Amino acid sequence: MSQSDLVIIPVMASQLDAYEASRTIKLVERQRKTTRAHIDCVIVWQRANPAIETGTAKHIRHQFEAAGIPVLNTRLVEREAYKAIFSFGETLYSLTETQVRNLQKARENARLFAEEVVERLRVPAR
Repeated sequence: MSQSDLVIIPVMASQLDAYEASRTIKLVERQRKTTRAHIDCVIVWQRANPAIETGTAKHIRHQFEAAGIPVLNTRLVEREAYKAIFSFGETLYSLTETQVRNLQKARENARLFAEEVVERLRVPAR
């Protein structure tokens, strides 16, 4: 972590995950002070519901906003394709529609996530 440019903290829409994320952020802050280097960190929603934002997720998002904790706009949606990567030993781009459905949606979600991470690395921390 002390050598990182960006720490991405995955969070599911649960209060326990939010609590553990806050502990991780405090650890990043301690590393910043110890190394005197800037270490950016950001939350990413994982296994998110593609259709709706649950009440719990909305509550946690508001908590992060109130605390000034940055959250990526792109949520990693729970998709079968992400699980299939490990089941078949493939990548999103080598999987086929016969192995898993809705590959295009998973590929688009992963592309948006990657673009947002790259952009965050390009722009000085907020």
